[in-house]
Amino acid sequence: MIPTTGDRAALVEQALWSIQRQTITNWEVFILGDGVSDSAREQYLQWAAGDSRIRFFDHPKHPRRGEEYRHDALLNHARSQYVCYLCDRDLYLPHHLEMMGAALKEVDFAHTLPVSVHKLDRITSSFEAAISLPEERYKMANPISFGHGLPLPVVGHRLDFYKTLELGWSTTPKEKFTDIYMWSKFLNHPNCRFRTCLVPTVIHLPRGSHPGWPPEERLVEMLRWRDKMEQPGFYEAYLESVIEVLVTQKITRSSSTLITEIQKRLGLEIKYSRQKGGVSNISKATVLGFVTRALRLLEKKEVGSEVEKKQEVHS
Repeated sequence: MIPTTGDRAALVEQALWSIQRQTITNWEVFILGDGVSDSAREQYLQWAAGDSRIRFFDHPKHPRRGEEYRHDALLNHARSQYVCYLCDRDLYLPHHLEMMGAALKEVDFAHTLPVSVHKLDRITSSFEAAISLPEERYKMANPISFGHGLPLPVVGHRLDFYKTLELGWSTTPKEKFTDIYMWSKFLNHPNCRFRTCLVPTVIHLPRGSHPGWPPEERLVEMLRWRDKMEQPGFYEAYLESVIEVLVTQKITRSSSTLITEIQKRLGLEIKYSRQKGGVSNISKATVLGFVTRALRLLEKKEVGSEVEKKQEVHS
């Protein structure tokens, strides 16, 4: 499902391109209009006429984000087993639908790794939660208090489970985020089965503060990333960048004691190397080995803290 509004057909075209190059082809796309322009409407109708997998739903502008339009489309028109979403400003990587389909065979709600791409190709990921843990699901359903949520394009769910919800997509209260408000209905459901796929499968281009980038500027970024995606070896290079960002964040967010210890150990390695004839003699394996051990120490420390908390609760 691609929700869209205004005159954004040029953006939707790029989002649709990323769906058309998926590794699986048995999909259907709902372009969900929420007050689109006349020219955009004409374009969507042409695409739908040329490909039976594409369907356009035309609605007047909703007071919020067309939540009830999404609900009607899923409840009365969707024919697939699984539901995925794509913003009209984002791009799927080719294996997104394949990975989501594999996950949703066994669970009701799944997501891939949330990664955002900003100007100058700066990559970030604020995600730290394990969706299998109740306390982390609670945090994801309350991002204002805890700071992390799941962007629309990384989420998928089973259609049959959606239809069992007491309330699906509905007008979002003013103080809440639209998508997170919907996800909370899954995250807080006692019978919902979850899965986190810690693999990046989306080029998510965040809009920034309201009203965000104009469509013309957004289109330039989408076309630039489309060109990157068509280059040989793109995914491997992109994955390396994401891994580097996540490892750096993990170290940076570690306790100050651990950071101090890492700096001290690396300082000793550099001092020893200088005595032996140069910093260049430091083995990458030595440095990486120490960082790995340090991260394992951190993980044990975190697990130990969680166990202590649980023991306090049960005592």
